[in-house]
Amino acid sequence: MAITINGTGSITGLTAGGLPDGSVTSADLAAGAITSGALPAGSILQVVQTVKRDVTSTTATSYEDISGMSRTITPVAADSNILVQAMVTLGADGTYAANSYIQLVRGSTAIFSGTETGRIQTTISMMAYGTGSGADFHYSTLTEPITFLDDPTYTLGDELTYKLQWADSSSSSTLYLNRSAASDNSARPSAVSSIILMEVAA
Repeated sequence: MAITINGTGSITGLTAGGLPDGSVTSADLAAGAITSGALPAGSILQVVQTVKRDVTSTTATSYEDISGMSRTITPVAADSNILVQAMVTLGADGTYAANSYIQLVRGSTAIFSGTETGRIQTTISMMAYGTGSGADFHYSTLTEPITFLDDPTYTLGDELTYKLQWADSSSSSTLYLNRSAASDNSARPSAVSSIILMEVAA
């Protein structure tokens, strides 16, 4: 079939793939012309982030939310995976060395947890070393990374909330986010924590 350019500006007789390679550039594409469903598996469809710059603390011995360490994402495609990346900086003080526990939660469900029975199931288990009177204990911080590819079940339009929770094994200890246990002064740095969610096409 001959190619015909009509007076209305339309073209007939052009088969799919008939344009020379490189003849259509990204600037020629209308906004929204390529939908998320047309992207290959592994494509990043959206990225959201929460950054926690201030300090918070807890004496809880059972899991509670870490203030400011949550983020919500609304998937734009069906059956996407959610890549969670988080970084937390912790300090601790108390009469005894403290075990601090962190877990990753989607909604109200802990994910990326161990399965061994009889233990606290955690994403990260961090032990601050020393004693309450030891300088190493008071001035040390540990920065812990979390990376997990989640495969949630959802309906388009659903919001998925991911958050970090923490707990301390010792009732006589205090955990701190973004600082060491020692009192603040100009000689000690201020840390930062964050949580990033990336929707990954399935």
